[in-house]
Amino acid sequence: MPFLDHVSALWAPRANRLPKLRGPAFVLGSAPRAQPPPPGLDWTFATVNGSQAILQGWGHTPDLTLFGRTFIAGSPANAETRRVIRGHGTKTLICVGARREYRYYSKAIEAIGYRPERVALMTSDYRKDMIRRWIDMDVREIGRLSNGVVLALLSLDLGADEVLMSGLSLSTHGHAYSDRGYSRGHIDADRLALTEMGRRGLPVRALDPVFAEESGLPLYAR
Repeated sequence: MPFLDHVSALWAPRANRLPKLRGPAFVLGSAPRAQPPPPGLDWTFATVNGSQAILQGWGHTPDLTLFGRTFIAGSPANAETRRVIRGHGTKTLICVGARREYRYYSKAIEAIGYRPERVALMTSDYRKDMIRRWIDMDVREIGRLSNGVVLALLSLDLGADEVLMSGLSLSTHGHAYSDRGYSRGHIDADRLALTEMGRRGLPVRALDPVFAEESGLPLYAR
């Protein structure tokens, strides 16, 4: 089957038909100091953009991967993301955007030989409403959140009973999978959202003590 036909066959027939999760979710971003998941739990491994290169270096395949629109952008940092996950795959790929953007995602995925088992589309409106449901914040007022913070909230929204965050930072730039030192954005909006997540007592914890301190999230007790 040609690759684009393969992706078309996987594509959810309607937007926002997203998978259900159970148990704990390990949400991995791409910031330096990313730490591997603690043993002993049946984690759902959830990654964003290029962070699955880190996860696979630890010997795990992502169950869920979120691609934001930056995945199909043309900046050097986005090109580096596509490079490090070339030839990899995920069980469920969720792409953020409108159906008209499908062809851009599919072309980018084809170009790097990326192989998801299932593809689903999450609209921007769904993302906005989901953020409001969990932390009562309007992204039009606070700014756009990073995909890592969105994925933590989305994991809860899809049914995870707790979320452990690794590879997130409010104070460092660069990526754990690259030595090129590209900057990362959304820090101010992320700080507001994470602070509210902690204030509301959402079952979200930080694996890195530095991230726990700067975000206000409780530190995971090993």
